[in-house]
Amino acid sequence: ADACGLLRRAVEVARLQTEADPRLTCSLLHDLAGCERAAGEPGFVQHFAEAVQLARDHGIAKVLYSPCQRMSGDPGSEPMPGAELVIQAALAALPTTDHKRRAIVLAHMAWTPPHCRDQARVTALLDEAEQHANQADVSARRSVLRARLYFAAGPGRREHTLELIAQLAQLASDHNTSRRAYLSLEPLLARFMLHMQDCEFRAAEQTLEAYAAAVKQLHHAELSWHCERTRVVMRMNFGDFEGARARLMELKNKADRLELHGPGAIYA
Repeated sequence: ADACGLLRRAVEVARLQTEADPRLTCSLLHDLAGCERAAGEPGFVQHFAEAVQLARDHGIAKVLYSPCQRMSGDPGSEPMPGAELVIQAALAALPTTDHKRRAIVLAHMAWTPPHCRDQARVTALLDEAEQHANQADVSARRSVLRARLYFAAGPGRREHTLELIAQLAQLASDHNTSRRAYLSLEPLLARFMLHMQDCEFRAAEQTLEAYAAAVKQLHHAELSWHCERTRVVMRMNFGDFEGARARLMELKNKADRLELHGPGAIYA
């Protein structure tokens, strides 16, 4: 909350300047939006939209790079409106030699509509992303792995999916505590889904507890909300429909209050 307050003041000061620097204002708005989203404070939607518009107007690659990831979301999640346009703008603004960021943007493009609906297009995007990732650091390779896991996961390709999960988990283990907790979320969730597909409910519960423990370390309002929603799904699988209904209504009200992104697709 203190960080959000300081950033709001910084944005106000930047806007009051006679010759306001759009890059500075854009960067501050972007940081403020990220802070509000993590803290669960209102204002994220407005400030994020303002930052993205400034970045597009002035071709600010540094800022476009981060919002295009946030707008496309994680693999399989609901992208924010206009995500595809911002991804295209980010790709156009990035130098062809920026292998790391181009690999990450291309991976996000692959799982974002309309590209994700065309297998040939997905293959082309991920092959190009991998070429860049091979000349970049581990974060670029991780993005490509995330995309490949999303398109490979399913009950018919269990062994291949487990191999991709193991690779992502290994990348997560190479980091310090908080970063490791964040990077472990995706392989844990993918493993949870595999257990659910095979009706391995006990193993699914254990994996979900590990996921919840990682989320708790991050103190992130939106991640905590999605973790609680997944718990409710587990209750539904065990037949507790009335309890699940009541808890889902509580979560919906909380999502509306915190202006969280994504619940609209769940409650539609």
